[in-house]
Amino acid sequence: MNPPQIYYDWAVLVEELSKCENDAEILDAMQAGTIAWQEGVSTRFVNMLMDVVDDRLNRAVDKFQSMLEKGDSNSMMGGIAALRRELIFLRNVVSINAIPSPHKDNLIAHVVNFSAQIQSSLEDSAQNDSTGKLLSSLQNNPVTITSYDQEAM
Repeated sequence: MNPPQIYYDWAVLVEELSKCENDAEILDAMQAGTIAWQEGVSTRFVNMLMDVVDDRLNRAVDKFQSMLEKGDSNSMMGGIAALRRELIFLRNVVSINAIPSPHKDNLIAHVVNFSAQIQSSLEDSAQNDSTGKLLSSLQNNPVTITSYDQEAM
């Protein structure tokens, strides 16, 4: 995959990102890409990227909840790990060099804050689990990320 250089190239790549396929290859291309940061282009680019990031965040939460519904501890732990990997991946997507500060800082904060909200919501919901396994698992393996987590995909 070639690194994007113009807005059209970025639009195609972000569309590919929305499909949740070839993520590592897409991220590599995004990290190597450049874009002319101009007023109209930058706003459209950030909005386009945030739409895909938000959609993937919501899909990751839905997938996690469907894994929890299976009820076994393997699914629960797998779901926690998968959700955290997706959060780290999306944080890496919005951390690419082509996005200058403060835009990059705002995008990273959005993903990091979303992870904190998910963790809080999950812990609140886990209070209803009479076994305490879910709450314990969430506290020992939080989905919360920071702006500098370097875990592999």
